[in-house]
Amino acid sequence: MANPTFRPVELCIQPPNAYRSIRTVRDAIQALLEHWSYEMQKGKPFERACKACLDAMENDGCAEKARWAVLRAAKAAGLAIRV
Repeated sequence: MANPTFRPVELCIQPPNAYRSIRTVRDAIQALLEHWSYEMQKGKPFERACKACLDAMENDGCAEKARWAVLRAAKAAGLAIRV
């Protein structure tokens, strides 16, 4: 299974102001599954991010699409983002 890289993003997923660097699709999946609360996991942005990441890992999608999906999910969850 591939682990594509993309332009790094930083998400504030552990306050106070502790940013986590996301550089690979595997990093993104780990952040989604381990650091999104149950409430943050509800809704389409989270589902789309998970699917885009899995598609990129399976080589059916691209890493950049996964990156954008994670950014949209983070925005919908109210997380602070640094790009």
